[in-house]
Amino acid sequence: MQRLARLGTAAAVVAMVAPLVGCEADPVRSTLNRPVDPVVLTGAQVPGLMGTAPGLVVAFRASSEGWTALPVQVDERRDTTIAGVYGLPANQWGHTSTNVAVKVYADPNTFTGADPNPALDADDEIAFMARDAGGDAAEADLGAPAGTTGAGVEVALADPGDPDAAGFVYLFRSDGSLDPSAGQSYVDYDFALASGDYKTTYRRLEGPNPEDSTITGATYTAHFSDRWLLDRVTLTLGDRPATDLVDRVMYRFPGTCGRTEDTFDAGEGAFVVNKVGPVRALRGYVGANSGPNTQATHAFYDVAMETVIDLRVHAIPGVGATLDLSPQAAGMRFRSPQASGGVTVDGVPDTVAAGVPSWWSITGSQGNMAVAASHRGNLPLVPSAHYQDDTTPVGQCSGDGQAWGEAGSFFNTAIGCTDPGQGCPGTMQSRFTTIAGPPGDPAVVERWAQQALQPLTVTTSAF
Repeated sequence: MQRLARLGTAAAVVAMVAPLVGCEADPVRSTLNRPVDPVVLTGAQVPGLMGTAPGLVVAFRASSEGWTALPVQVDERRDTTIAGVYGLPANQWGHTSTNVAVKVYADPNTFTGADPNPALDADDEIAFMARDAGGDAAEADLGAPAGTTGAGVEVALADPGDPDAAGFVYLFRSDGSLDPSAGQSYVDYDFALASGDYKTTYRRLEGPNPEDSTITGATYTAHFSDRWLLDRVTLTLGDRPATDLVDRVMYRFPGTCGRTEDTFDAGEGAFVVNKVGPVRALRGYVGANSGPNTQATHAFYDVAMETVIDLRVHAIPGVGATLDLSPQAAGMRFRSPQASGGVTVDGVPDTVAAGVPSWWSITGSQGNMAVAASHRGNLPLVPSAHYQDDTTPVGQCSGDGQAWGEAGSFFNTAIGCTDPGQGCPGTMQSRFTTIAGPPGDPAVVERWAQQALQPLTVTTSAF
């Protein structure tokens, strides 16, 4: 997949994520101000296109000057079981069964396999960027774009935080002459196992499985050294574009070092998907020690990285997920609803009030990052926001042993069984969206993070 040309200045990225498409004098234009949000539909939302080959789904925006093609990506999904993802017997682990039904991204290069239905079907996903939207084609009196066949689908976008804003994207079936990427590639993903080919070399019963995998967007690079080990992030538009500002993403139980991202990688595991297209890259996997059914799914966009974790494990004493920075982040500023005035990342402990995690930011000349966090499930649990800045912390179980602006979410109370392989009805899902922006006003990336907590409203109709 072609690597997106790097954008060397903050001004270039601000232009790239401009909230309004086209000339503001054009009455046929998007009025959305959602520059980093993706839009993800299912095939069921576009019944007129179901049965289309994924490579023939194309997208356009409308203006007074006519149609403009925009990048769109179809990701096929399929029904399988966690056992199918491993390619191992469901009774492989004595304490639980992996005969757990899941709907996952299809990948012929993993044991998950290809979608049995190669055409666009009800559970497949269609992804594009909200900022690529245009105006209402009816106002421009446009017919179907050249190179398309049959009826199209109008996708109307509305912002719950701005009732006067609207945008439109139009999906069509290509006659084979059009490129769904519209000649663009927003993200690059190089998946590289040290052992070689995944299916023939990956150690699914026990790790580690070293990697040198890199994702490159317009404003960041991210690196994985193993399945759970995201251990490097650079901010392309800051004053240190080649400098790693992240120690690692950390996972652990409160009060113990018995479980971390390192022990997850040393235990059982398998990949669901490793895929890249013009709009996003997908990386998904299962396995976290005694939770072989636990699943993580990453979607990487050009300015944002989304992580969804479905906890499926026996009763545990709690769990936390944090992003720990490196010493190169010294001098940046942490802000959150609990620290609106901000505290400086300097390795010296700060007092930040307790609260429920929603968003936080880390900003400075190195670049600006913001994170949106949400959790859902059917257990009566309330997460706590976590912040630690301390070069000699207690209980730093992995990484460099220091806490530089480490922020995230913790469930500090016991969590009941969430493993359907043991017949447990409990559910818990966590979602983190990390946004990488240029240096400047922290309010910009903080607004983007807060918008990530209010998804766009999508309405589809025949065109």
